[in-house]
Amino acid sequence: MAALLLISAIGFASQNLTATSIDKAFQQLFAPYQSKTSKVGLNFSNLTTDQIRVTATDLNAWLWVKGSNNVFDFKVNRLKYTNDSASVPRLDLSASLDLDLVKALGRDAINEYAADLDKVALDFAKDMTSEYGKAATAKAEVVHKKVDVDGNVTELELSFEANVDVAKLPADKTLADVLVLGGKAKILFSEYKTSLDFEVELNRKYKGFEKENQGLKDDLQALVDNQPQTQKQVKDVTEFLVSFAQGLASGQFRDNGKN
Repeated sequence: MAALLLISAIGFASQNLTATSIDKAFQQLFAPYQSKTSKVGLNFSNLTTDQIRVTATDLNAWLWVKGSNNVFDFKVNRLKYTNDSASVPRLDLSASLDLDLVKALGRDAINEYAADLDKVALDFAKDMTSEYGKAATAKAEVVHKKVDVDGNVTELELSFEANVDVAKLPADKTLADVLVLGGKAKILFSEYKTSLDFEVELNRKYKGFEKENQGLKDDLQALVDNQPQTQKQVKDVTEFLVSFAQGLASGQFRDNGKN
């Protein structure tokens, strides 16, 4: 991937990688989606780099889509990443979704999802950490659950935590194989709003952070330099997200055979 970017960069002069230059690049790519029925945006409030990688960034993003009978309003209120020599590498996220889920999915579907949410979260964590054997632990817990007189779930709060004890890694794994050392999350769910907050501690010695591997800095630089391949990747992801949001806001994923 790094070689492809290097080859495609021939003939292009690299621009300074700053929060402002990245914001401008995204604004140009998101321009087709700014209308009366959709808004897409991303804003970097901070970006710090060294010669090799991004060492700190802080951003917020949004995706707003108006459908035929609903509004999809997703916000990344804060995504903060830190990986410098003075602190433990971390990733922190706070996000929310305003959407009438009853209209989007149906009452029965919401009850089914809510009933299995803690199990889904726990299974996901176990799948993600299964390669680490007994070194990995995960737990999920329903902190709060509210139902109406008909038994419909109207509110749900879920907490989740996973950790990897590197001292107990299997013989075929080394510290360099582990990206995430630990993390915890909180999910708040209601019929009209869902929020997610999580914080993750990363492993500074993870092999993916080594200088010969392409990372976030390389991708952002390619975007600022208007590299066609990277631009297409962003456009494809944006198109998919807008289309998905439009489908939810128009009831396309609702099972009409259920309530």
